Amino acid sequence: MGFELIALFVTFTTPATLMLLARAAIYRDRSEAAADVPTDIGDGADTRPGAKRVP
Repeated sequence: MGFELIALFVTFTTPATLMLLARAAIYRDRSEAAADVPTDIGDGADTRPGAKRVP
């Protein structure tokens, strides 16, 4: 019973943990103004020359 509970816990928490770590890394890179980090998807402000806006 203990092993199944641990496996279930890991199965459900791993995706959420990965998502939080990825968001934290993107926030860190954006706050440091890293050149290779894209702008926020939701703001629609792609300022690159020749960039096409996706509807």
